[in-house]
Amino acid sequence: MGLGQLISRPLFGAIGYSPKVKPYVTYSFAAVVCGVATITIIYTRNFAGQLIAIFVLGAGIGGCLVYVPVILAYFHGKENIGLGASLIAPCHGVMALTVPTFAGWLRDRYGDYKGAFWLAVLSYFVAAAVAMSLPFVDATVKRRRKSRKGRLSKNVHDEINDRETKTKLRTMEQHR
Repeated sequence: MGLGQLISRPLFGAIGYSPKVKPYVTYSFAAVVCGVATITIIYTRNFAGQLIAIFVLGAGIGGCLVYVPVILAYFHGKENIGLGASLIAPCHGVMALTVPTFAGWLRDRYGDYKGAFWLAVLSYFVAAAVAMSLPFVDATVKRRRKSRKGRLSKNVHDEINDRETKTKLRTMEQHR
């Protein structure tokens, strides 16, 4: 797995420099590779097949890890990478603590790790789907911010006018 990451991280990094390739698409590809490799691990019975599947899983994980900051920068700008990473890192930590425990419980309950592997496959495919939906979510958020900005400025403008009107009325009352 480590060898797969060692080879795939520079490759995915080089792919990331291409202006034609969207980072969320490459991340989704890497997540799907992880899911397919995990399915292969479940059903491959020979040692060589297991080693190849684990190598491919490591390569996919390497691609996913490389693209998290790239996607953050792509959608939120380089100045906000730290904020996004500070939110993602604790999630990785919590998952690293809870998932092995849950996988062990599944092993104790059902006698094998197939359930844990299938949950991993599901999480990889969900990650790929969420990554592919990011442009739509980003466009929706930008559109809502834009419409709110217009409403907010109108409301602030109305409030300023109301203050000015109130101030004029008060000064008129004081001069009477």
